[in-house]
Amino acid sequence: MEAPIRLPNAILWVQSRLAGGRRVLWITAAWSVGLVVLPMVVHRMDDGLDAGHALIVAAILQGVVLVLGGCNSVYKTLTRDFTTKMFESHRLSPVSSLAVMLGYLFGSTIQVMLLFAATAAYGTVLALVAGLSVDGWLVGNVMVFFAAVSLWSMVVCAGVGGTKPGNLLGVLVLGALLGGWALALLPGLGLLTGAYALAGGGAAMTGYFELIASPDVVASSDLTTVVAAALIIFSIGMTMLWLRVGQRRYRRPDRPGLDAVYGTILLILWLLASGPGVLLYRQFDPDGLEGADSNAQLLATLVISLLLALLPISGACADRARLIRGATARVWAERVSSRHVAVLAVVLICLALGLPGLASDVDPVWDIAFTGETASEWLYTALAMVAGLLAIDGFARMSRLFNKSVLMAHLLFLIGAWALPPAADYLYGLLRLAGAADPYAAVTVGPLFGCSPVGTMINVWTGLGAPVIPGLIVQGLLALTLSLLAFRTERREIARRRGEGLRLPAIKAGPAVERS
Repeated sequence: MEAPIRLPNAILWVQSRLAGGRRVLWITAAWSVGLVVLPMVVHRMDDGLDAGHALIVAAILQGVVLVLGGCNSVYKTLTRDFTTKMFESHRLSPVSSLAVMLGYLFGSTIQVMLLFAATAAYGTVLALVAGLSVDGWLVGNVMVFFAAVSLWSMVVCAGVGGTKPGNLLGVLVLGALLGGWALALLPGLGLLTGAYALAGGGAAMTGYFELIASPDVVASSDLTTVVAAALIIFSIGMTMLWLRVGQRRYRRPDRPGLDAVYGTILLILWLLASGPGVLLYRQFDPDGLEGADSNAQLLATLVISLLLALLPISGACADRARLIRGATARVWAERVSSRHVAVLAVVLICLALGLPGLASDVDPVWDIAFTGETASEWLYTALAMVAGLLAIDGFARMSRLFNKSVLMAHLLFLIGAWALPPAADYLYGLLRLAGAADPYAAVTVGPLFGCSPVGTMINVWTGLGAPVIPGLIVQGLLALTLSLLAFRTERREIARRRGEGLRLPAIKAGPAVERS
């Protein structure tokens, strides 16, 4: 049983002391002096540089310090405590897991937050000198800060389990390089990762929001306020989710953090972000979307939603394997059926992405006219997703019991069952086209293309013309076969444990209750 969270936070105080102690104040003072002196020196060298240009540099510094500096500080702190076995010491102490999360989140980044505050104060003076909106500068700083905190919380969540912490800097750099392409294809990713909050906050800080947004957004100050508030609220929501998952990983490293419940919550947040993400993307790029682009965004969102649905399914399979081996269920989430999670995920995906269009003649998000034919396409999509998720559910239940490398096994299964059939069929079509008389003829695909959920969705929503029903039958048979094999494997494991006199699977929850 944990002690309730107390103030002041002892973990936060220790981490802030380890981050530099009084040295932090000297570094902040030196940073502040540099912010004042350096622009003056540059201005004397080049009269064309004014307060507006200095404000742009200050905005860039805010993003770099908060995102890169903050994530690196959290990662270094987690790596140090993992190496020195401090995590085990914290787990044995009567300290609230929330206090530990907040201690790592804000204690290790005390230097970064002080530099951020100094730059924010300096930028306020620059905005007054440049005649720009001080409100815009302050609101932009708040947007960037909360977006950065959501990324910090993601690093904390990934680093408090039983494995060595991972560094998020490589992912951030790759995301910055591919950000334009990723947001064009998956606009919902901008909300989930805080990219929209960072971009909008930077534009608001420098007063250049009107240069990147459509005239409708700029003309409505109420709309910009709503957008800014929504981005801040979404960043806070993601921070709360990662902190909660981190608490579970910290107290129960034997269980997956994204189990049947919290994995489904992440999927719901992604689905909630997908529609508004497309609408926000259009405000910043109103001429960049045509019908084909909308189809590509829908397909990409469907595929990513399907992959995210694997998280709660895998978590439920891991809990089921633990219970079969004799562990006692301490919370009801450990007894949730992975098959029920798979069906629920498909229902949520279809409702979130398809229901708005079924309620009107034209979907306001995807620009797809919904007719009876399109309703059948959603039916085919739902059947393919159910078959695909039930197939990997059966495979995951077996692989968890065999104690194999689960991540590698699941990756190989996804490549073989989801990616290989459409890729092989399309490659065969290209080879046939190479010997055709017309070099500009379209590639034709066969029944093999639809033998995976990804191939079925591409075929249905792009009109490739491949047969749909044979592919669905193959997927259904694969799902049925793997589900039966998983059932037999579980029965065999239970019989083996009964024969060896081991503890049998727990049917009911134990008396202990997980506290956080």
